[in-house]
Order: sequence, then C-alpha cells, then structure tokens
Amino acid sequence: MKKELSKINSMPASKDELKLFIQNVKTDILSGNHNPLKIAVMLKSMEEIVKELRGDEEIKRIIEDEAAKYTEKTFNFENFQITKTGRSSKDFSVCNDKVYDDLVIELNKTKEMIKAREKMLETGINPETGEVFQKPLVSYQNIISITIK
Repeated sequence: MKKELSKINSMPASKDELKLFIQNVKTDILSGNHNPLKIAVMLKSMEEIVKELRGDEEIKRIIEDEAAKYTEKTFNFENFQITKTGRSSKDFSVCNDKVYDDLVIELNKTKEMIKAREKMLETGINPETGEVFQKPLVSYQNIISITIK
C-alpha cells in the first residue's frame, strides 16, 4: 500500500472517532502552538484531494461496482451505512411546448427586472419618480480565499 493511501486509511472511521479527531484538531489550533495559516492551507489541500478523488469517474465506477455486490439498497460497511440511489434530470426545453417555453422566457425577464430593481434600491432613490427607499440591509463577512499554486 502506498503511503498516500495509508494516510487516508489512518483517518477516523466512526462518528465517535470523527468527533474526537475534530475536537483534538480544534484544541490544537486554538492553543496557539501552530500557525493558523499553515492549518488553513493544509485543510484546503485536503478539500482538493477529496474533491478530486470523489469526482474521478474511474474511482466512482469501481466504487459503484463494489457497492453493486451488495443486494440491499442500504447496507452497512464497517462503521458506515451506505445507500445506493440514483438521480435523474429532465430537460424540458426539448418538449416543444410553447406554454412552457413562454413561461421560461417570462421567468428570465422577471429575474432581469428584479436585478434592475435591486440595483435601483441600492441607491435608495427611484430616479424616475424621486421616491426614496430605505437602502437594503448589507451584511459583511471576512473571507480568506486559498488557492493552491
């Protein structure tokens, strides 16, 4: 087994282990003994690893093949419950239904009108009528964006 996979296999494998792991990591971070930016970039790296591996079509296929060996829709595997499901999507644009198509056009026009109205409301005044509005409530949140180079 390669060292990368052994790192994945050493991760918590139950709810209790997961809770304890998270609490211990949080305590360590808050202790001030570690650079929080170093932890943040490592967490970003972990997110990217999970995203790439979970999204890989070959990996998805072999996971689905392995799950297919279980006849039940929902089954237990180690400390996890796994449920096999499917998802369908429908494209109504191919139905050649004028009523539907007109509704979609109207919806898009309405969305554009809402955006224009919101832009006007941001100013607090209607330039056409002079009507004064209360400006929208604005909340602000600091965000740290991390990109792997």
